[in-house]
Amino acid sequence: MRSTDYSFAENVGDQHDSARTSRSRFVLTRFATVALVLAFSAPGCALLAEPPVRPVIHTLSKVGADNDEYAIQGSNFTNADHGTIIKDTGDAVTLLQNGQISSLPPEKLWDKHGSPWAKGLERTQSESNGRAHYQAKGKSYNGYLKPLENSGNTKLFVSWRLKLSESPGHAKGSNKFIRVWDKRDGKGTRISWTQMHMIYNGMDKASWSGWPGKAQSWNQMSLWVDADQGTIQARVNESLSHDVENFTKFDTKKGLNIKLLGFDPNYSEPYENIQIEIDDLYVSSSLARVIVSDKANWSEAQSRQSIQIPLLWSNDQIRFTYQPAEYLKLKRYVYVVNKRGEVNSKGFPINGSKDIKR
Repeated sequence: MRSTDYSFAENVGDQHDSARTSRSRFVLTRFATVALVLAFSAPGCALLAEPPVRPVIHTLSKVGADNDEYAIQGSNFTNADHGTIIKDTGDAVTLLQNGQISSLPPEKLWDKHGSPWAKGLERTQSESNGRAHYQAKGKSYNGYLKPLENSGNTKLFVSWRLKLSESPGHAKGSNKFIRVWDKRDGKGTRISWTQMHMIYNGMDKASWSGWPGKAQSWNQMSLWVDADQGTIQARVNESLSHDVENFTKFDTKKGLNIKLLGFDPNYSEPYENIQIEIDDLYVSSSLARVIVSDKANWSEAQSRQSIQIPLLWSNDQIRFTYQPAEYLKLKRYVYVVNKRGEVNSKGFPINGSKDIKR
């Protein structure tokens, strides 16, 4: 009996053998295709993962006539999982904790103001608009937010506007924008974001990327640390500068906190005259947030945004108190980012005097 090669029909003796070989190859190919489809359709398979489900805003309405509270109706907002939210506009500090919103005196926000080797950030009035924000010169930073001291959080989202008078990498050294620790003695988790890389203790290989921001301009900075998913993401304006997927938090009940925020160069002398300005600090244990921008598309809104404090959050409804940002132009749009980081790609326009429907 003649054997048949089911992979390649080489040296086929006659038309019957050739046809039989072709049919065999067809059957085997069909079988392999079905097997692959079944395998890649299994739960958790990344190749056929469901696409992101973006939030959808149906209506935006002002609640009451004498306040700036707004209600958003829509879908795919997810639950928020907000443990603690801190918003520091320079003029005031708003705190959401245990579902309650309160004001916090600015002097009670930070536990550390500088160090023996660095100055602290100072709240000063802007000459251009009179608003208060942080300013400093040379190696300067603040550290440890008091409201996070006993939170035990394994997730941390930090957003702030940063303006530097010169490039943060014009001289040698690893120059830090922010550090995130859990244990204050430094024997736990240690994350550093510098002008050239992202690194944490125990990391096999640092994430290398230069700072894509622009000196002498305001830049939107954000850092997301999620120990449950093992991820760290850092963004500057619309650019994802670092995307770490193998992060492991140190085994401790201490939660993540800001070890330092400001500018901390390894070598102080080359940066002794650098001017540092920080504004609109927002800190949360969740990615879920409401954003107001003067840009109609999310791709542009990421560099011009103001995050709002939510009063209520569910999968289909959000309420927030609108805190206008003077640096945004008059025409403004609302974006909802859910806890997975998904966001509506087109902003929903704000009209302060009446309901808006789309």
